[in-house]
Amino acid sequence: MLFQMSRRSSPAEARSWDASLGVLAGDLLDTGLDDVEVLVEHPLPLTSRRVDVILAGRHPTTGRGSYVVIELKQWSSVQPYDGDAELVAVDGYHGHPMLHPVAQVRHYCEYLLDFTRLFHDQPDALAGAAYLHNAVDDRVASIFDYPRDQFG
Repeated sequence: MLFQMSRRSSPAEARSWDASLGVLAGDLLDTGLDDVEVLVEHPLPLTSRRVDVILAGRHPTTGRGSYVVIELKQWSSVQPYDGDAELVAVDGYHGHPMLHPVAQVRHYCEYLLDFTRLFHDQPDALAGAAYLHNAVDDRVASIFDYPRDQFG
């Protein structure tokens, strides 16, 4: 953070990384994905927004470069918000609606497609996923109906 953003991370950012990155690393190792680069808090071009994680490696069947944008969420319980498919209600956020995590990661992927030359000729090299590592299916199942594609 200090090198890339010229500032120190906040205590909240450090706690968030501590709670999520170890779990993600363990899951990557458990699934045999131990040979990927992990870009943390990757800045999006021409904006102050950052992607939580981008996994960069080789696709197992094509051998070409492969990139997966990961939106990390520590949420354990999520419900749709007031009939709006794009929004969710999350325990602990005092009723403030949040963007659906699949919508969020999809926006990041679409942005990278627009602003990263590599993906202009290889849009299939990019994928996205929301990773709710504290959740169990029955506490988040109500948001599973959200439309999914390669970017979310």
